[in-house]
Amino acid sequence: MKKTSLILLFFLLLAGVLIADFEWNVESGTWNEPSNWKGGVKPNGTANINLRYSPASVCILNTDEGLFPNRLMIQNGQTWNIENGGRAGFTWARIGYGANAAVNMTGNAVYVLNNDDLYIGELNGNAVWTMYDTSSIVLADPSRNDDNVYVGKDGMGTLRIVGSKVTIAPARIDFGWIRTTDAKPVSTLEYIMDADGASTIVTQRINRLGDPGSTNHLVLSTTAPLPEKDIVLIMATGGYSTGGKGVFDTMNGGPAGEGAQIVLGGNLYALSYKYDANHDSQNNDIALVFIRSAKHMASSPIPPHGAVLTSSPVELSWTLPDPNDGVSSITCYVCLGMELPDPNRTNMDCVMLPPNVSTVAVDSANFHRYGIQPLPDSNDFYWIVDCFDSSPAVSPEEGKGIVWKFTTDYNNAPSVDAGPDQVAWLGKSGTSGQEVITLAGTYSDDEKPNPPGTCTLQWTQVSGPADAAIVPDNDKTAAVTITTAGVYQFMLTADDGEKQGSDTVQVIVGSDSCHASYLNGTNYNSKDFNLDCTVDLIDFADFAADWLACTNTFEGC
Repeated sequence: MKKTSLILLFFLLLAGVLIADFEWNVESGTWNEPSNWKGGVKPNGTANINLRYSPASVCILNTDEGLFPNRLMIQNGQTWNIENGGRAGFTWARIGYGANAAVNMTGNAVYVLNNDDLYIGELNGNAVWTMYDTSSIVLADPSRNDDNVYVGKDGMGTLRIVGSKVTIAPARIDFGWIRTTDAKPVSTLEYIMDADGASTIVTQRINRLGDPGSTNHLVLSTTAPLPEKDIVLIMATGGYSTGGKGVFDTMNGGPAGEGAQIVLGGNLYALSYKYDANHDSQNNDIALVFIRSAKHMASSPIPPHGAVLTSSPVELSWTLPDPNDGVSSITCYVCLGMELPDPNRTNMDCVMLPPNVSTVAVDSANFHRYGIQPLPDSNDFYWIVDCFDSSPAVSPEEGKGIVWKFTTDYNNAPSVDAGPDQVAWLGKSGTSGQEVITLAGTYSDDEKPNPPGTCTLQWTQVSGPADAAIVPDNDKTAAVTITTAGVYQFMLTADDGEKQGSDTVQVIVGSDSCHASYLNGTNYNSKDFNLDCTVDLIDFADFAADWLACTNTFEGC
């Protein structure tokens, strides 16, 4: 090998040891390819890693990269795919910190909680972590009791578990953590089950950390009929705390209190926060308790359970069960109300329909108190369809329906566009040391509610190295004076008095045009040693000045 090649290799190895922060640098590629990282060196074992490039960039990890003692940050829309053979872990990882992010684990991919925590959706960010196949989240040290998974910490987080063979085993799993006073975190635990049921989260403790102020959703679906048995969703091996109530606010859009019912995979289940899979009174698992087959019940409600309607519904419909003997009729008893029904439906309006009818008009003739059109705005409505099968051997109890819910909300949030992203540099417009950026947003609204019938506008700075003056901050168009180079985000929010819509715009301002090019994602040439975007004799002089430098501090060179 030539002497020059050896020297360059030495400098590259030295850079790999000294660089503390590594940043992703391409639209798509594998983790273990050095050229996919700024500086041409992939992260080493002491790295702080920022998977940030453009919102569409994808990083693929399919080899064992080991345990990192420092941090991982994924934000600004990036995706991290941990594929078969992929394994890595961090002291802490923030997925969707202040922005969007996605992680997908497939095959036998492993994420290791390496003596600290994993945050999914944080600080107004929105992150989705999806696990398939035999992928797993495990502890580096199984004896530790504070290596946790947080879903929705001051932000929106979704943990999606697909199939029945995924392993999730943190010391603790927490939902809806509120750390800042104005945060309203939203956490979602989603199971997409298969014919064997659901993958069970096994943890020492379950916490609801955001009560009040957070919203925690349980979303359940299946790709196949389910076995007629109980399904444990979260097994708490050391007991759990839920802040005095159930962990989840909703289950598939409806109330998720103890005993809430759901039809799933051909069966009727009840949600339990007090399930005892191991017959140990110290453990309170979260489970779906099998009640009975749902083959004699109505299904597929329209409006769907949990729907939010922007106009008053004129009818309700559903799918009838098949008669038990294949030929008999099905008769439906339909009830509608504005509060959770009692077992006898006495607090609802009810109507008996003719045989084999699966739709009913929402009007005062059928529902004299609750069917008056239009249905009142901003209200919850509950409805039930009880089916009576005239076939032999079918009891009336088998056809009793569960509670479905829809909400009227005729006001749409304003639609906002903060304008295209911009790139500039200080002095570009002729004034040294500053640059004035014009923000030009637009919005539309349905003029509801009325009053006020109009929107108020507000520009705010979301991020950036320094505070920037926005004038005016309450109009669609504003001027921003920037005096410090960096990457800024500004948000335009439209408020109709009830709902808000917002959008962000990114503004890159470099110290000069070269710096702006770099901030916008352009790599400096590896031979541009003074980083002025021009490879010339000055760079050669910088290189030559260090060519004969001695690094032997003991005996000299």
